[in-house]
This record gives sequence, C-alpha cells and structure tokens, in this order.
Amino acid sequence: MTSVQITRPINDEHSTPTAPAPAPVEGRVTAHAGTFAGCQPKDAAHQDVQAALTRLAGIPLATMSDDYDPDDDAYATVRGATVAPCPSGAPGTVRIFWLIAGQSRSSGTSSETAAVDAERTSRLKEISRTFKAAGWTVRRSPRLVEATRLQKTAAPPVAPETGARLFKGPAVEQTAELAELLGMPTVRDLDDLSTLATLHSNLQAARGSKTASRQYRYAADHLRTARATLAETGKHEDPADRSAIADMAGAYVAAALFHAREADLTAV
Repeated sequence: MTSVQITRPINDEHSTPTAPAPAPVEGRVTAHAGTFAGCQPKDAAHQDVQAALTRLAGIPLATMSDDYDPDDDAYATVRGATVAPCPSGAPGTVRIFWLIAGQSRSSGTSSETAAVDAERTSRLKEISRTFKAAGWTVRRSPRLVEATRLQKTAAPPVAPETGARLFKGPAVEQTAELAELLGMPTVRDLDDLSTLATLHSNLQAARGSKTASRQYRYAADHLRTARATLAETGKHEDPADRSAIADMAGAYVAAALFHAREADLTAV
C-alpha cells in the first residue's frame, strides 16, 4: 500500500503565522542597503566628492553606509579616509576625515588616545599634501581637511553699447556661503553679516578658542570694509570706475569668506 503525505497549505488557518516586520523606531535613521568606499553612498554621485576620491588613490578608504553613526558600535571597525560635501554647499569644496574605530576625533588623555591622534594627524597631513600637489586650496584642522578645487568662472558681462564691464559687486554665491557659515542662511546684507561675524568672534573668545575668534574678527573687518567700498560706487558715473570699485568690494568679501571658512574649522 502506498502512503500519501498530506501537507497543509501555507495559508491554512492552523499554520503558524509569520511575525510582522518590526515597525520603524521614531527618531532613528533607517538603514540603507549598500556601502561605498570613501564616502556615504548618497554622496557617491556628487561631482566634488568624485573629484576628491580620484585624488585619494593609494590612500586607504573607509567603507561607509548611509546610516553611518559614530556612536553605533556596529561601526567600530570603520577605518580610513572618507569624503563629504562641504556643509555650506560651497562649490568645489569637500571635507575629508580620517576615521579610526569609526571616529573622526578622539577624547581623553591616555597614551592610546595620543597614538590615535598621532596617526590621524599624520594621515591628514598626507591628504593635505596630496590635494595641494593637485592644485586644490587646502585648509587643515586637527580632525579634517577642507579642500577646494579651482572653479572655472565665466567672464564678467559687458555693456553692448560701450563694451565696458557691467557693475557687478560681490558674488551672490560668496554672501550666501558666508551667511550659511555664520548660521543665518537668509541674510545677505554686508552690515548684518559683519555683525554676525563679530558675535561669533565674541562667542569663540568666551569659549576659549582664540584662533576661531581671531578669524571671525578678521571676517567682520573685511565685511565692513567691503560695505564701505561698495558705497563708493554711487560717487562715480563711469561704468569702468564703478566696476573697478565693485571688484575691490568683491575682493574684501572673498577675504571675509576665507577667514569665515578658517574659523568654521576651529570653532568650538
């Protein structure tokens, strides 16, 4: 006699139900599938990040995921260089970190911490030299390197009637980045930006960061000078004179932006 085994269908009412997937926890980032060497996968298509990664050839890269969290023990083995777009959105600018045990900075005063700091400093110096050799503008702090590649800029517009350059003034991108660095993204007035830079200078002085305080103070001084210079354009009728004065004001704003970036690297 042939025996027949009867199997219950998987949707039978007596079958064991499958446990539902856990609901997402509020406030916690959901993990994204996939990893990428040298940056988070979400930044892999960013042109500036891609350009920076080509300069890191031969330097160990950290394996990153989009849910990277330095406080999560799951990332305690992450080690190497990682690139991120500049938080202010400055064109051509990236930040490069050297992660050790998933961390971009150390805490404590133990001999082990000193060794970790020494390794990070050595690696960041190596990265700085690499980018400088490639023609990038580099600023280094104890925990990161900020690098900016040369941007191609369009020629200034000219008046069709005379061929003279049009009145231009400081670039909108410059004031926008300054406002972002100073924590007030919607501000564009040079006097207001100068006041903000002064407030940041005073705050950093109170927190004991003399370097950041000094850099913010330089930025404030340059912004005040730019505002006074720009006001001089109203005293001139010649378009060439007005453009020259506007260029001078733009140079002061560019100097202020440089000091604000330096301050941002060392602010506490």
